[in-house]
Amino acid sequence: MKPFYLNYGFTEEQFNKLKNAYVINTYDEETLKDKFFPVVQFFESCGFDKDEVIKIIVKCPYYLVYSITKLDDRIYNLIKLGLKEEEVYKMIIISPTILGISPNFYKLMIDDVKEFGFNEKDICKLIRLNPTILGCTSKKVIGRFEAYLEMGYSKKEVISIFRNFSRIMTVDKSKIKKVVDYLKFIGFDDKQIRYIIKYQAGITRFSINCIKNRFNQLNQLGYNNQVLVKMISEVPSLISNKIDSINKKIQHLKSLNFTAEEVFYITYSYPKVFSYSMESLIGRYNLIKYFGYSDAEVRSIILSFPSIYGSSTESVYDKFEYYNTIGLHFVALKTPKDLIQGTRLTYARYEFLKSINVLIDQSNYKNLFLYEKHFQKKYGISKAELLMRYRFEDYKKKNGLSI
Repeated sequence: MKPFYLNYGFTEEQFNKLKNAYVINTYDEETLKDKFFPVVQFFESCGFDKDEVIKIIVKCPYYLVYSITKLDDRIYNLIKLGLKEEEVYKMIIISPTILGISPNFYKLMIDDVKEFGFNEKDICKLIRLNPTILGCTSKKVIGRFEAYLEMGYSKKEVISIFRNFSRIMTVDKSKIKKVVDYLKFIGFDDKQIRYIIKYQAGITRFSINCIKNRFNQLNQLGYNNQVLVKMISEVPSLISNKIDSINKKIQHLKSLNFTAEEVFYITYSYPKVFSYSMESLIGRYNLIKYFGYSDAEVRSIILSFPSIYGSSTESVYDKFEYYNTIGLHFVALKTPKDLIQGTRLTYARYEFLKSINVLIDQSNYKNLFLYEKHFQKKYGISKAELLMRYRFEDYKKKNGLSI
């Protein structure tokens, strides 16, 4: 029998695993030969290459005694769940055992998952990324969801968490507790931990050593644990960002002649900067400079208003273009934090003030940026009425103000 398998492509090690399988030892050699080729041809007809076929058979030798009808039916039942044919084939490569699971078994689990609140698309994603759950009982699968309910999340939040981080399906309650306990040890409080897991649930898959190493690496970049607690609580994805990517952005800011202290201030004040691509960071700097500001002035604007990196390109363009048009180029330098006000509101206030003969210049421009209740008290008009009366969108169309 050995040459028969070796000739197909099995290694000695793979053959030894195969021959020790109980199902192989219950059939005579001739019967196995008769069953071997139809099964192999079936998998090959599905698009699996020889190495993949061998992997499937070594992992699940009992497929050699399955009928072709049974194997085909198992694949068909998976497709009926809403999975694409090519997705099912990828799942088989990842977890060959799924064809050995009765559809009647996993349909009970799926019904319970639906009852919990997941839709068909959600369930397909959970299965596609975690094929082994097909072999799990309803109690075990629902238990994964209930672990998050016990942490204080609503059912809606639990569904959202698993929708966005489907791979956490394999993480059990004890593993989640270890991660939570370690985050508390570092200095995070319960509220911060719930927020982090809600938006970066993948952390529950990390080993404690992995989290330790991540903090050590960030420490080496100049951020102590107290600082990191604040930054990660605001931007949970920072815990999973690649260190090389983070360091590259730090070096980019330094290349713009920000000092080490300034780089620390920008990234500490606005840690989302680490979430943006290098292309986005470079583009934002160049866009501000495009409106006539020197490198030193651009640095000053960013230092005073780091979150300008997070504004959309259209928003930044509209803002600077409009300010230049009405003679307020200086605002970004004199009071950069006024840039936080939306251009739609600035335009509406400017037009309103102009209509009552209040002409805005350097001596009185702060009137444009008064707190809403102060502006309304002083001029007797609400924000809603201003925005309805003076539409920035109409101004843009009329003047061709677009990128």
